[in-house]
Amino acid sequence: MSKVGNRGVIGQPIKRKEDQRLITGKGIFVDDIVLPEMLHASFVRSPYGHAYVKRIDASRALGLPGVVDVVTGEEFAKFVRPQKAHSGLDSPTARALEDYGIAVKKAIYHGEAVAAVVALDKYTAKDAVELVEVDYDPLPPLVDAEESMSDGAVKIHDGTPTNVVWHKTYNYGDVDKAFSKADLIVKSRLYFDRFMAAPLETYVIIASFDRGQEVMTVYCNSAHPGRDVFLVAGALNLSPNRVRLICQDNGGSFGNKNNIYPYTALIGYLAMKTGRPVKWVMDRNEHLLASGHGNEMIYYGEIAVKKDGTILGIKARLIADEGSELRSEPRGAMVWIRQLTTFYRFRHLRMEVNAVLTNKCPTGSMRAYGKVQHCFLIESLIEKAARQLRLDPAEIRFKNFILPKEMPYKNPAGNIYDGGDYPGCLRRTLEMVGYEDWRKKQQKLRREGKCLGIGIAMAMESQGGNLAPLWKKGHKSSGSVGSAMIRIDADGNISASVDSMSMGHSHQTTTAQIVADVLSVSPDDVDVFAGFDSWITAFGERYSGSYASRFSTVHHGAIFGAAKRMREKILRHGAFLLGSAVNKVELVQDGKVRVKGTKKSAGLKEVASNAWLNTGVLPKDLEAGLVVHYVYKAPLKPLESAELGKGNFSLTYAYGGAAAVVEVDPGTGMVKLLKIVLVDDPGRCINPMVCEGQVHGQIGHQVGAALYERLLYDKTDGRLLTSTFKDYLLPTAADFPTLETAIMETPSLFSPLGARGMAEGGGVPQIAVINAVRDALSPLGIEIDSSHIEPEEILRRIQERTDR
Repeated sequence: MSKVGNRGVIGQPIKRKEDQRLITGKGIFVDDIVLPEMLHASFVRSPYGHAYVKRIDASRALGLPGVVDVVTGEEFAKFVRPQKAHSGLDSPTARALEDYGIAVKKAIYHGEAVAAVVALDKYTAKDAVELVEVDYDPLPPLVDAEESMSDGAVKIHDGTPTNVVWHKTYNYGDVDKAFSKADLIVKSRLYFDRFMAAPLETYVIIASFDRGQEVMTVYCNSAHPGRDVFLVAGALNLSPNRVRLICQDNGGSFGNKNNIYPYTALIGYLAMKTGRPVKWVMDRNEHLLASGHGNEMIYYGEIAVKKDGTILGIKARLIADEGSELRSEPRGAMVWIRQLTTFYRFRHLRMEVNAVLTNKCPTGSMRAYGKVQHCFLIESLIEKAARQLRLDPAEIRFKNFILPKEMPYKNPAGNIYDGGDYPGCLRRTLEMVGYEDWRKKQQKLRREGKCLGIGIAMAMESQGGNLAPLWKKGHKSSGSVGSAMIRIDADGNISASVDSMSMGHSHQTTTAQIVADVLSVSPDDVDVFAGFDSWITAFGERYSGSYASRFSTVHHGAIFGAAKRMREKILRHGAFLLGSAVNKVELVQDGKVRVKGTKKSAGLKEVASNAWLNTGVLPKDLEAGLVVHYVYKAPLKPLESAELGKGNFSLTYAYGGAAAVVEVDPGTGMVKLLKIVLVDDPGRCINPMVCEGQVHGQIGHQVGAALYERLLYDKTDGRLLTSTFKDYLLPTAADFPTLETAIMETPSLFSPLGARGMAEGGGVPQIAVINAVRDALSPLGIEIDSSHIEPEEILRRIQERTDR
């Protein structure tokens, strides 16, 4: 962690720079953009989970006034290059996959696009979709990953040898020896349910093709535009430098908008074919059906413990349901390797990984991507072991925590934890929830026949790094980068941009705080570009984007590095203007350059004007102008062994603790959340007010995953049963007690400003709520082995126990 500047702006809860613009309706979202002669697209989607597309008759749709064209999957396939498993996964099945983003001969999940309609307006396009006639030959769907990986299962993709796209076992330590020394081995089949992010704004894309220059300009709300430039260019047979991708204001992502790129290529082709700009706005039903779902996983897990609660080792078989295509995967199935043993000191772990295709919407990144599932596995096994050992759930965790004095700590895979106080986090969580008092109340209420449960959990969220070498042999990329630009014009106006985009993250505010702190000015003096433009703003190649909590690590590093270089430039120009040596001047309030120990100074405007407009007097070794483009590289080395899964995969390891108190009504199965607390350690907090708002969103999303939100498929026809907000339930403010949160700052040992990511937190509120439900039902002998629980399921389980 470094300290530069003297304003102390970092760490202050200043008001968000974005708010005035956004709350007064002055934001610019993709759907606000209207281009001349713009057409509108809509997709025909499969009503089946698995079916051959036998015939498409678009004649009635083409006869509707205002319809310009109807394009089928087969036509797309003639002109658009397929997206191979872009993660580079190398396996017989993965090599055979060809993802066009649209069904070509066979629809492989409910809601997959089979044709696109282009019309003069969006309403005509929607109406025309209803007129396209498609003949299907339905096939048996596979919506169960275990069934899909079995011998003789129907193949999701024709011509593939199996539905298993990745299988590998990783060993750390001596697992068999550790288990042989156990006093108790606890086993559990755990299921992590499929759910998704539901941002206010769905996918929106506008594509416009300049035939003269052969330039594709795309306006969209992608969360990973740097990568998308290259994917879209490859699909449309263009050079990447001829794809300009622009992202402005964004109505939320939570990881979901990492998966937009197949549609971007499709809309791009429509623009190329029609010769006119084309806009597509995904409706909410489409978003639930066919955007990107969170990772669904099955674990067969075992934990070996001593009588006193000491954890000796864990082994598990993971079955990852990837859906029908590999878009972000198998990252979600492999990211556990970054935080192998999470907070605990045990050194022996075995993980067998199976990534499996099913007839469902493809999975992809979402808040706590892949980490919440691994934390759920470990925390669930610890919880069950504590019950069988008759230990308090807090006691067993304290027994096994890595201690602050052991930092930086190297886990068995070689990941180096960047500091933290895990026992302190849990202690504070217990104090905030009133743990001891609730335990006393629980005893009394249980005697009265009430089902009160208290759940605690810890969860970790690793950030930065590169997983691809694990599954892509010979993959040479390593580390991670972020890019930032700062410019001061001749009038002294400061502008900054970074190769990310804000989706409610307050990037304009925190970027301004970092720049202001280093340049000794006010954040109000720093204008931050709201968005991303691959031709204009800072560009970090394929890394550019807002995902995996990168902003608080590599982007902070880029902004901080750019600001420090700009500071050096200002001092050099100021020293020249004042006729002094560089080491004799200092930067003081309002960006003035002053000769140390004197009152002699030059204002920032004066320095900037001379740097830009009076270049004839500048010495040869003093660069004209005040512009800095800085690329920060995370201090990560290539992996020790990709084959063995060893190396330091992440720069920082954010974490948090949560506690929940619930009451379960045994007559209805309804769960009432009585209290929820969350303690989050983001390292050094740039803006505490922003941090608090972020963790409130985390609680809402992850409690929703535990009690409300679930994507459920019908096993007989493969249809998504929860494809509207009438069926896919979202929690509201009325479903929560007062949210109680705390920020615990233990600076990262490795990131430039000591910051880590935050508000992903490895899904800790979700796990705490499930542990609370487990605790409430434990006197009835009921085990909860899933990450989501429905009242009907609770009631059924209670009735089964009653009927015995």
